[in-house]
Amino acid sequence: MSIAIELTDIGVEFPVGRDWRGRVKSWAHALNGVSLRIARDRTLGILGESGCGKSTLAQVMTGLLAPSTGAISGVSGAERISIVLQDPNSSLDPRMPIWRIVMEPVFLKQTRTREDLRREATALLVKVGLRPEHIDRYPHEFSGGQRQRIAIARALSSAPEIIILDEPTSALDVSVQAQILNLLRDLQREHRLAYVFISHNVSVIRHFCDEVAVMYLGQIVEQGPSAKVFAMPAHPYTRLLLDAVPKIGRGRSTGQLDETELPSNRILPAGCFFRSRCRFAGAGCEKPQPLRLLEGNHKLRCHKDLPAEA
Repeated sequence: MSIAIELTDIGVEFPVGRDWRGRVKSWAHALNGVSLRIARDRTLGILGESGCGKSTLAQVMTGLLAPSTGAISGVSGAERISIVLQDPNSSLDPRMPIWRIVMEPVFLKQTRTREDLRREATALLVKVGLRPEHIDRYPHEFSGGQRQRIAIARALSSAPEIIILDEPTSALDVSVQAQILNLLRDLQREHRLAYVFISHNVSVIRHFCDEVAVMYLGQIVEQGPSAKVFAMPAHPYTRLLLDAVPKIGRGRSTGQLDETELPSNRILPAGCFFRSRCRFAGAGCEKPQPLRLLEGNHKLRCHKDLPAEA
């Protein structure tokens, strides 16, 4: 398996507030020892509730944010990494025609003529399912799904090896979501792309991703093949996320996740980060929990082996 990018023990801290002398009052710990290997031709899903560090991780991989600790090897920064954001309305310049938007990542770096760039933009727009005669239209003249196709074409224009998809379908109707996911899968096969798919939508991650990493308070608490993690979730937090997914014929979730708040990342909990919200907490949870290997490349940040029916 060819590795496109590897992150080793990545930590990110932000200063929060300063006193009258300019000294930092406290730090927000956004990422806390994240290690990942992302392979070509594969899709890694990053799953977790808001505030867990998903978008910070995307900024680190694209080079928009330098990690406080840890190292990145392979493709890094803006070198051959593109990103598709959640809301195409905010990511597309309304003053530009779409051919110019699509070629924006390479517009100032290329010596090609305007007509060459227009031809390449046309080819990319056709590839994502848009009509070539629309290249001079503006973003407001397209539907939400079409605007997301424009954003995908722009991501392809720099010939990336990795595309980070940050909630790319959450603002779209369900039928349009399926079309966009099918398009992304076709493009992955054609260009041998590695995808990092960031979402809090369990159903989309389950359907689309080869592997999933579940994040909680800036840590990966469970990671492995999607089919295995979703069929046999081993971490209490993963089980609560899955239990919160609505199912026909089932009443309110029995989990307690929606009744407690995510702990502050300014003062990290001692030992297991999830201990204060875990109904299985007990002896040993007061100690730091390393990520340990289970069967089949399934990793778990918990010292307990919970019963399958728990």
